[in-house]
Amino acid sequence: MGDTATKALSDQIAQPCAAYDKMAARWALIDALNGGTQAMRDGGHKWLPQEEKEQTKPYQNRLNRSFLFDGYRDTVRKVVARPFSKPVSINGAEGLTPQLEEIAADADMEGNDLTQLAKELMREALDRGLVHLLVDYPKMREKGQPAPTLADERAVGARPIFIPVTAAQLIGWQVGRAENGHKKLTQIRIKETVTEPAGTYGTADVDQIRVWTESTWAVYRKNAETDEYDLHEEGEHTFKGIPLFTAYFDRTEFMEGRPALEDLAWLNLAHWQSSSDQRNILRFARVGMVFLKGISEKEMEDKGLVMGANQVFYTSSDKADMKVVEHSGNAIGAGRQDLQDLQDRMQLMGMQVFVQRTGTQTATGKAIDEARHLTDIQAWIRTLENMLREAYWGAAQWIGAKLPEDFSIDIYSDFGIGPKEAAHLEHLLKARMAGEIDRETYLSEVRRRGVFSETIEVEEIQARLEAEGPALGELGRVTDDDEGGGE
Repeated sequence: MGDTATKALSDQIAQPCAAYDKMAARWALIDALNGGTQAMRDGGHKWLPQEEKEQTKPYQNRLNRSFLFDGYRDTVRKVVARPFSKPVSINGAEGLTPQLEEIAADADMEGNDLTQLAKELMREALDRGLVHLLVDYPKMREKGQPAPTLADERAVGARPIFIPVTAAQLIGWQVGRAENGHKKLTQIRIKETVTEPAGTYGTADVDQIRVWTESTWAVYRKNAETDEYDLHEEGEHTFKGIPLFTAYFDRTEFMEGRPALEDLAWLNLAHWQSSSDQRNILRFARVGMVFLKGISEKEMEDKGLVMGANQVFYTSSDKADMKVVEHSGNAIGAGRQDLQDLQDRMQLMGMQVFVQRTGTQTATGKAIDEARHLTDIQAWIRTLENMLREAYWGAAQWIGAKLPEDFSIDIYSDFGIGPKEAAHLEHLLKARMAGEIDRETYLSEVRRRGVFSETIEVEEIQARLEAEGPALGELGRVTDDDEGGGE
C-alpha cells in the first residue's frame, strides 16, 4: 500500500462519524461545567460574551473575577450517590461459574467492583445521555497456534473483562440488520490513550484506536513521527457479533443520545453569566464615580492629579467642584434576585428526577402501572441494570457458559417523590423565596419528604451553608436604608 493510500486509511480510522460530531456539540457545555471555574474561564467568549465596545483588558478582568456556581455538577453528584448508597446485588450469583463470579469483585481487572463500575457508568450516562460497556476477553492465542484449553485459561486467570466505553471514546460505528430486522452493530471504533514505559523511569501516553467487527479486532496506534495511525496488532474473535452493550438515559437515535440534564446545564450557564455581571456591578458600586467640574484636562495632567486614598485635589478656579456619584443599588438588588431565582430553579430541576411521572399511553397491563410510578432516576436505574445483565450474558457467551434462569442485577432504587409531594416541595420553595418561612423549616420539610438522605441532619446542612459565607451578590448589597445619597 502506497504512502498516500496509507495516510488516507489513517485519516478515515481517526475521523469521527457525523452522528458523533452532532452529539459532541452538546457535550462542550457539560465538559466546561464539569471542569469548574477554570474551564469556564478558559472557554472565554464561548461562555461569557464580550459586550459591544467592551475593551479586551476590562473584559479579561471581568472574566478573571467570575466564579462558577457548581449547580450542575453538584446535582449529578447527588443523583449518582442515591442508588449507590447500597452496593449492587446479584440475584442468582450462586449459579455462576467461577470466572463469572469473579466479575463482581473486580469487574474491569483494575480493582473496581461492580458497584463502583456501575456508579461511573451512571455518571457518564447523565453527562452524555448514553454509555457503553465492552465485554472483552484476554487474547489467549497467537496466529497459527492451537486454541487454549480450559486448564490453560484457568492457569493464567483468564476471564471476561468489563471495559467502560464513554460516548466520547466511541468515535464511529457502522450499522446492519439482524435476522429479526433489528439494527445491530457491524463495526465500532474506540479511541483511547494507553500509558507505556519510556526509558528507565519514564512513561509515555500513546493514542490508539481499537476497531471491532463481527469477527475481527485490530488496534491502530498513532505514530509520533508521522501522526498517522499504524496497525499495531490484529486478530479474530469467537464472539457472535460485537460485545458492546449500551444504556440510554436520553435516546435520540440508535447509538445516539443527548445529556440527560441538559436543561439544568443551560440554567447553570445563565447563572455563570449573571454572576459575572453581578460581580462587575458590585465593583463599580463600591468605588463610585468621581465627577469633576471646572478643571481642565490639561490642568489635571500638569498637576499630576491621581485618584486614590491620601490624595489632595486643589485648583485656583472658583468654579471647580468635585463629587462622588454613587450607585442607587436597584440594579444590584435585581441582579441578586436573578441569581437567587436561577439557583432555586436549578434546585427544583434537580428534585424533578426523583418525582414520579406518568407512563406512556402505549404500555399495557402491569407495565403501565409500573411506569406511572417510575421516577426518572428509577427509569435510568432499570436501564443500567438491563445493560449490566446483558454484559453478563456476553461474558457467559465468551466462555461458553449459561446464566442461571433467575439471574438479575439489582441497583437500589427504593426512593422517589410522588406528584403530591412534588407539589408540596414547590409550594415550600416559593414560600421560602418569599420569606414566609425560615431556612430551618424549609430544610426540615424537604428532608422529611425524602429529598435528602436520612443520615444527613438539618443542622449539618445549615452549618455547611454558613461555612460557605454570604450568598453570591449578598456581599456589598445596598439596602433600602443605604440608598439615596448619589447624584
